[in-house]
Amino acid sequence: MRRLGWVIAIGLAFCATACAPKTEDKTVSSKEVVEQTQKALDTLQKYFKEQQVVHLKGAEARLDLLGRRIAILQARAEKMGEEAKSKFETQVAAFKAKEEAARKKFAEMLAAKDGEWEKMAAGIRTLTNDLENEFNKILEKL
Repeated sequence: MRRLGWVIAIGLAFCATACAPKTEDKTVSSKEVVEQTQKALDTLQKYFKEQQVVHLKGAEARLDLLGRRIAILQARAEKMGEEAKSKFETQVAAFKAKEEAARKKFAEMLAAKDGEWEKMAAGIRTLTNDLENEFNKILEKL
């Protein structure tokens, strides 16, 4: 009986050591750290660039929509009286000037460096909001 106990004890010890997870040498060289860091930075820059493109497309779509809406209003303006038409054309000219400024800002934003992009994005948001407000003022006066 004692022998059986020893055999079982040795067998369990053998199984325990054989089934135990193997430990690996997980030393990381400085070169690997630099490579992983560079990969992470490249991924981050790619993400920022993608976000910049998404933001620009959204803002440009807003500008295009406003431009189409102004064109519709200009077609309606042809049916207005001369005085109303004159006032409307003055407002549209002011709107077109702001729209042109926004489009120039887009061109600058495309060329902006990543650090400057966040400031430019805030400026674009403000500019497109101003254009929408200008458009709404034109609508109110019609």
